[in-house]
Amino acid sequence: MQLLAGDTLVGAGSPCTMDSNIPPAPSLSEAEEASKGYPCYHEHVFGTCFVCGPHRAAHDGLELFPGPVHNWQLIACPWQVRDDLCDASGHVLEEILWSALDCPGYFAAMGGELRHAVLGQLDGEIRQPVCGSETLVVYAWPLGHEGRKHYAGTAIALQDGTVVAQSRSIWIELKSS
Repeated sequence: MQLLAGDTLVGAGSPCTMDSNIPPAPSLSEAEEASKGYPCYHEHVFGTCFVCGPHRAAHDGLELFPGPVHNWQLIACPWQVRDDLCDASGHVLEEILWSALDCPGYFAAMGGELRHAVLGQLDGEIRQPVCGSETLVVYAWPLGHEGRKHYAGTAIALQDGTVVAQSRSIWIELKSS
């Protein structure tokens, strides 16, 4: 599948295989505590980011503010999905789940350092429909780096630890001018 803007390719998708070896989800209380350590509450390169921007009006984005659980090897935050981000049956819209798998990977990949980077690739899967009325745990972990490429895994879990969506991402650190 390809996404074009006129004749310009702006995105492509294809089936992928996901690694089932992901860390266990932190508890909701651990995620709530971790969120207090979110590094961008005051300074953020993209302060109005739909996923993690703290400078949006209240409840006008996903409000995912991940911080370190114990250190930057695992970050997490709670997520209470708003009703307007769900379909008629009360399930979180798939495009919203994909959005939630994005930014937490950046923070994990950068290991607590704030660097200018952009998403280069996102592979993932939504394992099951997600009821929007439940508070979820979004968490991420670093998977290493090669030069300016940084890798991370991200997952969304129910409070009982069941992973409902997961991804792996490649972040490209921008060259400083």
